[in-house]
Amino acid sequence: MLRSSLLALAALCIICSPVLAGGEAFIGHGDGTAGAWGRDLTIRDALETDLGFQTVRMNADSTPKELANLVSAFLEQPGERGARRFVWISGPIEGVDSPCPSEDLKMIKPAASALILVPDCYAEFIDLPRDTLHVSLRGIPATQPNSLNEIRASAVSVVVVTLPSDSAAAIKEANEVVFSAIKSASEDGVSGANILQRLRHELRVDGSEYTPTLEAYPAHAAWSRRYLTASTWVHKNRATISKTESLTPPLRRPNQSRTALHIRPSAMYTTEDAIWIQGREPFTVFRSAIDGKIGYVRTGNGLFGWVKIDALD
Repeated sequence: MLRSSLLALAALCIICSPVLAGGEAFIGHGDGTAGAWGRDLTIRDALETDLGFQTVRMNADSTPKELANLVSAFLEQPGERGARRFVWISGPIEGVDSPCPSEDLKMIKPAASALILVPDCYAEFIDLPRDTLHVSLRGIPATQPNSLNEIRASAVSVVVVTLPSDSAAAIKEANEVVFSAIKSASEDGVSGANILQRLRHELRVDGSEYTPTLEAYPAHAAWSRRYLTASTWVHKNRATISKTESLTPPLRRPNQSRTALHIRPSAMYTTEDAIWIQGREPFTVFRSAIDGKIGYVRTGNGLFGWVKIDALD
């Protein structure tokens, strides 16, 4: 009787605490930040010790061309069933510290499920299906919507979140946001949707035209916590709210009856791609772009984008 009870208890523990594949991570920071060596050791320790990654490859000294080929080989290498991969590349779009690949890089087709955090210059080389979920302007809930069917696709699941590359201060702050998310991941896991939310709300440095975006295939992968979580974990309340900084950014009220919301600062001089926000409900202003004439905001109904600063009181 005792033996059967122990076996039943063991089976229950296995169900409640599923064991995930150890995982492989590829980290490449070409941001020229002082103390990068110590930072990279801290990242490695968090991934290995707290999240159970079996392999963590640090590639701070690789040249841009070397780095691009290494990332491609890492993502395209076949993985065992249940494999999880994490890629985190950051750095400026130009200069000797740029991690951006050359134009002749072939499209990268991930062969195992992966969460990929990269600048736009890398994201455009990730090959994703046409029906991939794309999030730029819209808000994204902390948990998967009930209306979204969780289709068990035979293909691997991939989530891509973009990082800044046009400002040293923004790159540094975004790296700090991501590392903070990694450090908190052992509690209940962190999804790509959670990282997107944190980058939207917590990146406050002015002088960057960075627009956080997310792509996920299948769509439900955006809320998956399997990429960044402890290798053995207990299912918890999935209604957990995304953690963001408690500091409240300023609210600014539009000075006209409708305001143009742009997907990126470069579109501010056109109205063709703008979404018009009706009324004078205040916007949350997180930061301003390089020239200070346009700000990254959240609208009252949860959209994110750019508005002209002179359109706000």
